[in-house]
Amino acid sequence: MITFKGGNVQPEEIVSALKKNIQLKEVCQRISCQKIINEAVAERGIHVTVAERGIHVTPEEIQTVADQLRYEKRLFRASDTFAWLNDQAITAEDWEAEIRDRLLAEKLAKSLFEQEAEKYFLEHQADFDQVSLYRIVVPYEKPAQELYYQIQEAEISFYEAAHIYDIYPQRRLQCGYEGKFYR
Repeated sequence: MITFKGGNVQPEEIVSALKKNIQLKEVCQRISCQKIINEAVAERGIHVTVAERGIHVTPEEIQTVADQLRYEKRLFRASDTFAWLNDQAITAEDWEAEIRDRLLAEKLAKSLFEQEAEKYFLEHQADFDQVSLYRIVVPYEKPAQELYYQIQEAEISFYEAAHIYDIYPQRRLQCGYEGKFYR
């Protein structure tokens, strides 16, 4: 049973609500994923506490992430944090466990794939180089120069100029956006 603002909620009611809202599969997948991560962590000697060797999640790391999350949620006082946790119907230990699980997943992914990902990126760097191109096309040189000076002097933004003056209606609607281009 979970105690919430509106009263008590039974586990069966939670499962029923997840089914009705078509969220049960997603929750089950998250649980399965966490089980796989926990097994992989155990197999690789990754530790949740300080260890001589291997990857570990320290209380300081958990505290750093918790502090960052509190800052993002504007929970500057302990009472604000406890009120937020109560509103979420979780305990401080539940929140800490979620942070620990997330850190473990990140560290496991890093230990498994960092070298391969870096190697792949270096080998295929040209495939990742891209640019988002914006441009304005006007029919004559004189209006082009005038627009150039107005943009330079901040009398009009590039996007406004493209929206008003570009000769192509589609690009005008997209404020000069031409698209993404790769090397």
